[in-house]
Amino acid sequence: IPLEVDLDGDGTSTTLMALFDTGGSSLLIDPDSVVLAGGEAIAERKQITIRGATAGPLTFSKLRPHTRHLDHLARLIGTEIDIFLPFRTFRKYLLTLDFPREDLRISEGRLPQPDGAEVFNAKGPDRRPYLDTYIAGAPRRLLIDSGSSGSIALKPGDDLEWASEPLPLSASQGMNKVIYSDVARLEAT
Repeated sequence: IPLEVDLDGDGTSTTLMALFDTGGSSLLIDPDSVVLAGGEAIAERKQITIRGATAGPLTFSKLRPHTRHLDHLARLIGTEIDIFLPFRTFRKYLLTLDFPREDLRISEGRLPQPDGAEVFNAKGPDRRPYLDTYIAGAPRRLLIDSGSSGSIALKPGDDLEWASEPLPLSASQGMNKVIYSDVARLEAT
């Protein structure tokens, strides 16, 4: 998402590229992007205040990201990332994620009350969106993560029956660690 910011307040805005991740829990900005947008050089893990940032018709009165280097994520997805926007950044807006069209629509308004058919309650153990579902007949709570690989990831040790033993598949860089993944097919369909 292109985000217009003016950190030095001189009236000249800079476009920073923001990555929106529903599974993200922290609002972050790369320290190099702070300088690019007219701010003072700042160390990692410090908090700054951005006033009046805009994304299209949306204006954020105040964003308070912490500084973290985001180069590793930029290399991973192949595009520049200046700011990492978590789900809660848009808590005052209605978000529509159209995955097949790769669209994100931001508007004002509210969904109707959850009905379990078209509108679901997304409350979970933290501020990110979750979906209660059943996998192989057992209830599971899944994190709705727009930054994931597109597969369903289950925690190791889940009591599931596999058609064959899980095999190592990949390693990926998360925000704070390398995540190793195994792949397997469930016995139950």
